[in-house]
Amino acid sequence: MKKLGGTLSIEAGVLGGSLAFAIDGYVHSFIGDPSAPAKAELLLPKIDELLRDADASPKDIGKIVVSAGPGSFTGIRIGIATALGLANSIGIKVIRLPLLPTLAFAAEGVVCASVPVGRGSTASQIFKVSADSIVSIRPAVVHASTARLDPEDVEAPIDHFVVAKGSEVSYGQNVIMIENLAEQLLGAADDPRITEAEPIFLSKPVNA
Repeated sequence: MKKLGGTLSIEAGVLGGSLAFAIDGYVHSFIGDPSAPAKAELLLPKIDELLRDADASPKDIGKIVVSAGPGSFTGIRIGIATALGLANSIGIKVIRLPLLPTLAFAAEGVVCASVPVGRGSTASQIFKVSADSIVSIRPAVVHASTARLDPEDVEAPIDHFVVAKGSEVSYGQNVIMIENLAEQLLGAADDPRITEAEPIFLSKPVNA
């Protein structure tokens, strides 16, 4: 019998979306087709499939973590709506986490976190990451491509670039690619350096 308290993670705003479900020390995951945006009518069936793979049911979910963005405007809304609907049906908590600091905690030092947000644009934010804190050095911006983010715009050199796998990368060395963003959210849910956020919808590219 499964123990109560499994954590379901939903990321629906980037590259087709991803899911992860952690229970009893195991993580079961799904990555969507990067060429196809996440769709509301497909997300719940994929969650059901993930639970079946884990020999679990909705009653085994103790907490839901969902991306607050940035990402596709529609995808963010779909992910949050799905999380809230499922949570309300079984009476559990939803945690909305900002995606860029969630990526940044994969490294230490001065870290640039980037995700594609659709229509050829990328959202990036630069952080100072230590064992005690994740502090924004530069606010999140949307730019036309990874090549258009100038590392010289910040005072300190960037130690690591953390990006979603499947992103177009032109940074060169020190790139960390995150294959499953939902799995990254699972880890961030228990990290006190990352706090909940309202949905993050960024403006058009500053250098489009």
